Amino acid sequence: CLIAEHPSSAEVLKPFLRGRDVKRWRVDYQDLWLIFTRKGTQINNYPAIKRHLEQFRESLEKRLNVVRDGDEWFQIPYAISYWQEFDRSKILIPAIAQSVEYAADFSGYYGNDKTSICVTDEVEFLLGILNSKIMWWFIQQIAASKQGGFYEFKPMYVTQIPIISATDETKKAIETLVNYILFLAKELKDIPSHGAALAASAEDKLMLSYFEQILNAIVMELYLPEELHAANKYFMRHIRTENLPSIKEMKGNKIESLRVIFRRIFDREHPLRVNNYFLDSVEVVRQIGGKL
Repeated sequence: CLIAEHPSSAEVLKPFLRGRDVKRWRVDYQDLWLIFTRKGTQINNYPAIKRHLEQFRESLEKRLNVVRDGDEWFQIPYAISYWQEFDRSKILIPAIAQSVEYAADFSGYYGNDKTSICVTDEVEFLLGILNSKIMWWFIQQIAASKQGGFYEFKPMYVTQIPIISATDETKKAIETLVNYILFLAKELKDIPSHGAALAASAEDKLMLSYFEQILNAIVMELYLPEELHAANKYFMRHIRTENLPSIKEMKGNKIESLRVIFRRIFDREHPLRVNNYFLDSVEVVRQIGGKL
């Protein structure tokens, strides 16, 4: 509406997320917007924004940053110096959660103290690591717990997470699977909870779950190679032979292409399925929590 009133509004309107909008892998954007009038903003350059804020001017002028610090009446308080980082590709982190619920952000979302961000050029790789079972176990060891099974995901805890070095081949495998998961999570988020559409999506939901399980197993192998290999549990070896295409390489109906891959590696005799099925027979895996 403000953009329609005057196109300049787009320069200071930022898509805004609350902590509850950050889900595992994806965001549940609720069409909320932040008027980002930081220090130095020339409000007269944004007439629609100014008219909108004028409605609340009396209240805005009573804010502490205006009365005490001398900020302009329309200026947001405590503008951070690194605000441009929000416009970059990043990982979104909710302040508290009951499991690992990191989400990819390629759309430049802004947030408040209910979320934090990790700006990186390796979003998919890091996201695959962070949303793994082993990292959920790690957070439970170091982070403050809250009532109801929640844990704090504050930067003071998340920055302690050990990110292990990986070969280019392993990084590519993780990135490929994460992109499969991101695509499916987006495609399946609006599926009704009943009726024919739900029944038709059952296999696709199983596919999403299975790709997550295989991703989790690869991360487990990355961090615990000796333990898994001693139990004859290999995953990268079998992923390598699959030569999985990236989601961008898929032509036509991507979800049908993913179904073909899923049906192949979900076969009862496929070594990926066999090894994943018996993964929690490894003692250390069982201690961490087994399969997703």
